[in-house]
Amino acid sequence: ELNLECVTVIGLDEFEDEKLLSVKPERSVGEYCWTCTPSVIKHAIETYDLGACTYLDADLYFFSDPTCLVDEIRSNSVLITEHRYTPMYD
Repeated sequence: ELNLECVTVIGLDEFEDEKLLSVKPERSVGEYCWTCTPSVIKHAIETYDLGACTYLDADLYFFSDPTCLVDEIRSNSVLITEHRYTPMYD
């Protein structure tokens, strides 16, 4: 409905497989969302022939240019950054 020209919406039905569906009933909506992350990334890379794919949590905020992260990954296939939230959220 928003008609976002630069957005591709990927529905669950496009990448959910038997393995994902088998754990879906035992997870909350949030937990299942996190469980789907690697599958949707793999789907996007394979379906859209992407050379790379970056997943960002919706609550992320960059205080400076994130190019340093791209530079840090170099020829590695994965870069994972730590959560830096206040311990009260543990």
